[in-house]
Amino acid sequence: MKKEESNAKKVNKPKNAAEEHSKNSGRLTGGKINSMGKFIRKLPQNVSGRGLSTMSLRKQLLIPIVSIIAIVGIIGGLFSYLYGARQTTDQLTQSTMAQLKATNQTFDTYFDDAQSVARQFTMSKTLGNVQKNKDEIQLSFQNVLSSNTKYQAISYASADKDIVRAPLYFFPRGYDPTTEGWYKAGTAANGKSVWTDPYNDKVTKQNVVSVAQAVVDEGKVKGVVKMDLFIQSIINQVSAAKLGETGYATLLDSKGTYIASPKKSQLGKSVSGQEFYKKMRGMGNSGNFYAKIDGSQKLVSFFKNKTSGWTLMGIIDKSEISKQANLITLPSVVTLIIIIAVAILLTSYILGRMIARLRKLQEAAGRIEKGDLTVKIPAEGNDELSQLTKSVNQMAQTNREAFKKMIDVSHQIIGASQTLVASAEENVASANEISATVTEIAAGASNQSKSIDDSQTSLQDLLKQVNRIDDRSKEVLNGAYRMTEFARGGLDKMDHLSVQSKTSADTTHRIISTVLKLEEHAKRVHKIIDVLDGIARRTNLLSLNASIEAAHAGEQGKGFAVVAGEIRKLAQQTNQSLKEVTDMVQSMNEEIQQAVAYCEQTNDTLKGQDAAVAESNDAFKEIQKTIERNVTGMKTIADAIINTNQQIEQITQGAQTIAATSEETAASTEEMSASVQEQTASMDELNKLAGDLDQQAQMMQEEIKRFKI
Repeated sequence: MKKEESNAKKVNKPKNAAEEHSKNSGRLTGGKINSMGKFIRKLPQNVSGRGLSTMSLRKQLLIPIVSIIAIVGIIGGLFSYLYGARQTTDQLTQSTMAQLKATNQTFDTYFDDAQSVARQFTMSKTLGNVQKNKDEIQLSFQNVLSSNTKYQAISYASADKDIVRAPLYFFPRGYDPTTEGWYKAGTAANGKSVWTDPYNDKVTKQNVVSVAQAVVDEGKVKGVVKMDLFIQSIINQVSAAKLGETGYATLLDSKGTYIASPKKSQLGKSVSGQEFYKKMRGMGNSGNFYAKIDGSQKLVSFFKNKTSGWTLMGIIDKSEISKQANLITLPSVVTLIIIIAVAILLTSYILGRMIARLRKLQEAAGRIEKGDLTVKIPAEGNDELSQLTKSVNQMAQTNREAFKKMIDVSHQIIGASQTLVASAEENVASANEISATVTEIAAGASNQSKSIDDSQTSLQDLLKQVNRIDDRSKEVLNGAYRMTEFARGGLDKMDHLSVQSKTSADTTHRIISTVLKLEEHAKRVHKIIDVLDGIARRTNLLSLNASIEAAHAGEQGKGFAVVAGEIRKLAQQTNQSLKEVTDMVQSMNEEIQQAVAYCEQTNDTLKGQDAAVAESNDAFKEIQKTIERNVTGMKTIADAIINTNQQIEQITQGAQTIAATSEETAASTEEMSASVQEQTASMDELNKLAGDLDQQAQMMQEEIKRFKI
């Protein structure tokens, strides 16, 4: 295929050359120069594309430049606004977090003082006996209340349900302080301080917050100290906080209920189900985020108090951030508008000067379009327009020189075309003779290739049969190897079985010996039982005689008669137990004799099994020897098949080499024949093209005469 393509290219080359000369003769004169002239002349109408073709060049250039400046200005203003919003957000966030942190530190001081006082009370020994030290305990509580006005009340409830409170309060009969939530929380904390959420105190009917701490002695809770604190000061401090211009602070308890807020309607309401609260819980102990609260976007900053679990929130409306960002952005926007106006004026002035130079270039291009190649445009400077002007002047000069050369070349083409016609006719005759000879060679090579292909097919069939035989012999050989392994495994198992059989026989002998010893022991036990039976009978007889003698003795022998009666009962019970033991020993003796008989039968069976194992072992050894002889024979057969296979492959490779050579010869002759035929056709075409070339050369001379050189 590559040779055919190369020949085709060689044949077509003269045709393309002739066509190129004929076409260029007209296009270089009226096409190329005219199109360049039209491009330069119409440049002001086509610079910016089809959509702006009706505008002047000034507008086409000015509109994109102004658009770019405006876009840059808008982007700059947007970034300025975003930067201002970010700066405002950061400032408000930092200020809010600082206020929240300071308030939280106040809370910590508030709570730490109360915890310290409660801890001191839990270490007081007077709390160990409430009934005895009640007055002393109440006095110490009252002293603390008098010295610190933030504490509302102090109470101590013992595990025995006794309670002491300051200020003094008379609880209802049967009041159980251990059922209160603060008592249970303090007990569960086991010596640590626990803070409750705000609640309504049953005594004062006021909202308070309490800290509870258990009194622990040797690991046991003896009671709980509770201190009630006023929270109105905390509420007032949070409600009065001002954040920015419109922001405010709120306080939530550990369950998400408002404790403090400047909005009275929020107090006591829970926000645990709202999205902003869930988001805040997932952010840890502090943070900032935007959230929708009361129908508008708010910047939320929060700080969680670790002691009580309460959360301080600072809330600022997003509109305040936007307002401050606008104040920062306005000067930047005014500056950008001034810059855009100045840029438009400068751009318009520069474009006016450029367009004036382009009009001069347009007029010169019009003259070139009409065929005047003697034009020369003044070029000043070294910018792009000056370089374009120089390029147009150089193009006109180059075309003048090209037209002069084309006149000389056209004369040469006319003479060469006439010589080419005569040479082509001679080449056609020679090519016809070569084509006939090549056709005969190709026919002989094709017949030889067909014969070799038939031989190669037969060898391939034979090779397949040998390969199948080789595969089957490998399978048989692998099976023989597996049988050898199985035989070896059988011998190992027979050896193991023989060892196990001998072990079983030895074990059986030991069992028989042990059972016989058990039989001897049973006989001895039987003799001992006989002796005990005799003793029991004599004891029974003696107790009977003693009873008779006691009866003769009258009142003095009653005690002795009772003892004799008890001895007789024991003798009878002993006699009964000995009978049961005798029956059990006799039954055991019979079972031992059966076990001896079974062991002797087992011993006989193991002897027969030992003989069978020995015979099986000999049989396995004979099988292994036979299999090993078969394996040796199969290896010899497999080696012979491999040698045969290798010889067939060598013959096949030789046949393939011959076949490939024949095919290449046939292909080469076919390509040569096709090449000769193509060359003949090319000569005919070349003869025709030579005539056309002569006509085109004459037409080119006429066209050149139109231009002024």
